[in-house]
Amino acid sequence: LSERAFLGVMGGGCQVPLACHSKILNTELKIIGMIGDPEGESPIIRGERSMRLTLPFAEDSSLEEAQRVGAELARELLARGGKELLTKVYKSE
Repeated sequence: LSERAFLGVMGGGCQVPLACHSKILNTELKIIGMIGDPEGESPIIRGERSMRLTLPFAEDSSLEEAQRVGAELARELLARGGKELLTKVYKSE
C-alpha cells in the first residue's frame, strides 16, 4: 500500500525512472523511494521513511498510516526536485 500511494502521488509513467520499495523488519515498515533524470543530467533524488506497525498489520490504522507515509515520501521527493524532473520529461513529449 505504501508503494502504491508513493507512485500515485508521483504520477509518473514509463518515461521517468521511479522506484519505491517497502520492507517490514520486526514491527517497522521502511519505505525507500527515488526519482531519476532519464537524461542522466541531474542527480538521483532519494529518500526514505519508516513507521512502527500496529500488530496485527491488517488493522485499518496501520494500513492507512502506511499509505500516508508512502504519499508523504513522494511529496518530499517532488519538493526536492522531482517535480521539475517530471515537468521536464512531460514537456519534451
